[in-house]
Amino acid sequence: MGLCIYSTTKKSKTKSKTKSKTKNAKKTIKKYSSDDKSICLKSGVPLYNNSVVFQYYSKSKDNELPGMGAGEKIKHCDVSKYEKLSSIPNWRKMLSNFWEPPGNDKTKSLFTLGGHKWRTVQHYLQGIKYMKENPKYYREFSLDSGSAFCKNPLLAKKMYKDIPSDTDFKMREESEREKALYAKYSQNIYLKNMLLNTLNAKLVHFRRGKPPLISNELMRVRQKLRKEVCKDNN
Repeated sequence: MGLCIYSTTKKSKTKSKTKSKTKNAKKTIKKYSSDDKSICLKSGVPLYNNSVVFQYYSKSKDNELPGMGAGEKIKHCDVSKYEKLSSIPNWRKMLSNFWEPPGNDKTKSLFTLGGHKWRTVQHYLQGIKYMKENPKYYREFSLDSGSAFCKNPLLAKKMYKDIPSDTDFKMREESEREKALYAKYSQNIYLKNMLLNTLNAKLVHFRRGKPPLISNELMRVRQKLRKEVCKDNN
C-alpha cells in the first residue's frame, strides 16, 4: 500500500487546469446537489481534518486547486475528493463574510435574519453590535434602511468606530456570527452546496501579518447543515 503524501503544485499547470474548469463552472454548479451522498461523512468525524487545510479571504484568487493555494495543504490521495469543489468558481471568496449576491443588483439581499434583510454577513456583524443599546445604528446596516453603506460591506466595516458596542456583545459575538453564517448558507443553495463540498477540511481565514484564524463557527455551520442533509437522505 503506497504512502499518502502531501501534494505540491506547479502554478503554471494549475492555473491552466483551473481556468479550463472554470469556463464550464457556471453550467455545472447547478447540477451539484447537497443530496449527493459524497458529502455525508461517517458519524463521529471531528469538526475538521488537520491534514487538509483551505485558506480564504475576500480577495482570494481562483487559480489554485483546493489544498494547493497559499497557506493550504492536502495529501495526494485526498485531491480527488474535492473535484466538485474545484469546479465552482470563486469558492474561496464565497466563504468570506464579504461575499455579496452575484449580479449587478445592489438591492438584493443575501439572507434575512432578525426581521431584516442583509447584503452580507459583514453587514450583520457590524450592525448586531448595536442591536440592544443603539438599535438605530443596528438597523442602518440592513438593506431595509436604504443607508449609504447598507450595500457596501467595505464601507460598512468603517462605520461608527467611535460608538461603543453593546456591553454584552463580547459574550454573544460568537453565537451571532454563527447565526449569520447559518442564515447565509441555509438560505442560498449554491453556497450551501459549495460549503458541504469542502467536506471536513480545516477552514482558515487569512489575516495579513497575523496567523490565519480558524473558522470554527463556519465549520460548525457546515457540520449542522451536513447533519440536516444526510438525515433527510436516510
